Amino acid sequence: EVVGSRLYVANVASATLCGVNFRGGGGLQAITGSPFPISGAGVEQLSGNTDKLFAVTGAAQSLLSMTIDPFGEVTEDMGSPAVLSGPAFTVKSPGSIVVVATTTSEDFELWTITSTGTVVPSTSSPVSTGVDLLRIAISE
Repeated sequence: EVVGSRLYVANVASATLCGVNFRGGGGLQAITGSPFPISGAGVEQLSGNTDKLFAVTGAAQSLLSMTIDPFGEVTEDMGSPAVLSGPAFTVKSPGSIVVVATTTSEDFELWTITSTGTVVPSTSSPVSTGVDLLRIAISE
């Protein structure tokens, strides 16, 4: 997931994220402290916005919430991971919300990013669709 001038990648074999800065001329440089530990292995997708990064862990049914500091270092938020209603393979974060699509539970789960940066379930969540959800795209 590209966030500003940085790229974050979930590692397959460990519960970590790698972060790199884009450099002039197309080069990459590891962000200090990378790889960053996270509480869940098996990240299926990352989504970021400004200073937040979110991940879903597929069959582990978890939503991870992380904060990106001004230098690009990633720290998992208090209360993360959140338990989802089913396996999730896609997450999107447009603005101040986080949307997760689950497969076997057939739900859209909506989360709100509060002014303090914490993530809380929306009062209108979950939204049942009646179909297994795998990927989503959000349009304005």
